[in-house]
Amino acid sequence: MSFAIDTDLAGALAHARALAARGEDEAARQAYLAVLQRDPTNFSALNELGTLPFAGGICSSARTAYQQAVRYHPANKIAPVNLANLLREEQDPTAARAHYEAALAIDPDLHETHQGMACVLQELGLEDKDQHWQKGYAGHAIVSKPYRGTGISLPLLMLVSARGGNIPTQL
Repeated sequence: MSFAIDTDLAGALAHARALAARGEDEAARQAYLAVLQRDPTNFSALNELGTLPFAGGICSSARTAYQQAVRYHPANKIAPVNLANLLREEQDPTAARAHYEAALAIDPDLHETHQGMACVLQELGLEDKDQHWQKGYAGHAIVSKPYRGTGISLPLLMLVSARGGNIPTQL
């Protein structure tokens, strides 16, 4: 019986992912919530439910999902990084730093964590950021984002500075 439940949840999660990939955000959100009704601690559903609104700039919903992922999966290195990225986006570098540090305690070599930590330390005006710039971006300077939508996608190359800038690229 356990196998049937896991297969059913996997199918429900795949359905939610397909809806998200097509840009059907509300339907995807409902599908992720349906998975969480059956398994409230499912990491993939919590993480992807957080990613969905965060990509759309709705940080409050994303924060709740990421906080639950951190709560239920304290040994998962992705959960604190996602929460830290959100907190950094919300202009809370001190809280973001704490979550980046938690992620580094789990995996000291995770380049995404070093990238975020470098930005946060720069925002806080702290000097020990250079090691994080090096570990975060050396060999990891290209960031790919999936296409979300129903129309034909066009490849897009954005050249940005690793140390920040003033051109809004989120949209």
